[in-house]
Amino acid sequence: MAGIDWCAKAAALRTRYEALRDGTANSEVRFGDDMMKKTKASLDLLLADLREAERLCAESQGGRVRRRYAATGRMRPY
Repeated sequence: MAGIDWCAKAAALRTRYEALRDGTANSEVRFGDDMMKKTKASLDLLLADLREAERLCAESQGGRVRRRYAATGRMRPY
C-alpha cells in the first residue's frame, strides 16, 4: 500500500461518486442489436471508500486527521 497515491485515488473516487449520484455513470453492453445500460455500484460503499481515501491522503500529507468517536453516556444519580 506504500506505492498508492491516495490523493489521486480520492480524486478519482470523488469523480466516480458524483457521476453515479447524478445518474450519468452507465456501463453499456451490446450483444448484436440488443443494448443494455446498467451500473453495478453502491453509493454507500463508494462513499465509504472515498472517505477512507481522503483520510489516507490527509495522513500522507501530514495533515490533521479527523476521527469520529461515539458520545459517552452519563447517568445522573437520583
